Amino acid sequence: MSGKPKKKRKLPKAVKSEEFVLLMKQIPEKDKIAKVSFILAYGSGLRISEVVKLKKENIDIQKKFISIWDSKGGVDRPVPLPKMWRGWMFNHIPIKKSIRTLERKFNNGQ
Repeated sequence: MSGKPKKKRKLPKAVKSEEFVLLMKQIPEKDKIAKVSFILAYGSGLRISEVVKLKKENIDIQKKFISIWDSKGGVDRPVPLPKMWRGWMFNHIPIKKSIRTLERKFNNGQ
């Protein structure tokens, strides 16, 4: 047994629905990639790295779910397609922005 105590992990802070609506209003209309990215993250609970790695073949529009392969910890899991998902959003997959760019847009929007 190691003498070091385990480092306590903090849960990520959740975004409230009102905050998300305000964030979406601040994104310029022409920045559809950011809108799609944030809807996927918020509406499906995807990590930003999962949003960036998402491929069209991972999305089943008929069954309304997304297959996430080899996520954190090597776990595969299905997640629901966001209720806010619209057909035009499929055209922006894969996301052509870096994780860092999306993080900056998110942080600047709050």
